[in-house]
Amino acid sequence: MNLANHGVGSGATDFDGYDSYIKEVLKDQAIWRCLYEGYMGVNWKETSVECDDDWYFVTKVVVHCLVNNESPKSTYKVADRILDSDLALGLTLKDLQRRGKKILDEAEKLYWKAKNGTEKYREAKVELQKNGNIYINDKYVIQEYKLNANKEIGSYDLNLSNFPSGTTYEKSGNIVKIKIPKQNIKDDINGTIYVMNAKVKTCPAFYAEAERDDYQDYVIAADPFEKTSTKTNLKINSDTANLKIIKTDEKTEEKLPNIKFNIRYENGENIGDFITDKNGTIFIENLKPRKSCYNRTRNRWRTYIGYYKK
Repeated sequence: MNLANHGVGSGATDFDGYDSYIKEVLKDQAIWRCLYEGYMGVNWKETSVECDDDWYFVTKVVVHCLVNNESPKSTYKVADRILDSDLALGLTLKDLQRRGKKILDEAEKLYWKAKNGTEKYREAKVELQKNGNIYINDKYVIQEYKLNANKEIGSYDLNLSNFPSGTTYEKSGNIVKIKIPKQNIKDDINGTIYVMNAKVKTCPAFYAEAERDDYQDYVIAADPFEKTSTKTNLKINSDTANLKIIKTDEKTEEKLPNIKFNIRYENGENIGDFITDKNGTIFIENLKPRKSCYNRTRNRWRTYIGYYKK
């Protein structure tokens, strides 16, 4: 970036416009931090400057200072005179000096934050991870996932492949539930969950070369969210089943730990005694398919409808 070259602007030696071509992701991490600790990432109202234009100017000044490796206060000073163009806008020297001091103070802070900071641009990455074990209700076999990202995540799309008919999903923030109709499970499942167009706030910036060597190059930054994708497989053995029990207080709905359950198959075959954990939960794996399970409590049997196969 050659600051001696003229760019687009309103000055006598500036251009009305010209083409620049994106060459690569910006590699200078200090300038990247300047952009996203500055105008591209922070609202001017969170600073001491008086308007959006002043905050933009702060960021531009700091980019120039970083290129020259000189701090703003060692390079610039507050105006001691006023131009006719400023007078035409109804400004006074006092106005300019008040705003100028705030601009210079914020530029100095931003410069050192950009220069000494440790935050770096990282390419967007997402990963879909199981969030607990498979569980069953009266209609569905359900596996919950959590979509993790290396930065703040925005919107995303899902697509399912190779699941039984009627399989659907629910999204709530970064939590995804895959819901498979029990009655449609005929064989082992090896389905794929695709996460597409996942928007991650990595704040990318790009180095753009001007169409001519004597024109100013530019750093281009626009949408702070970068798109990416991922996929994962969900495998279920249709010859086994799992059972999840959550014990809660009937009145307060508080989850109850250390509650003992005796679980049996519908034919009376004993599965075993189980005790709820600190979250009031019991999870039993590798049960026989197509069988209901029963729990005896307070001298009566309760039925748990599990995942089972025809």
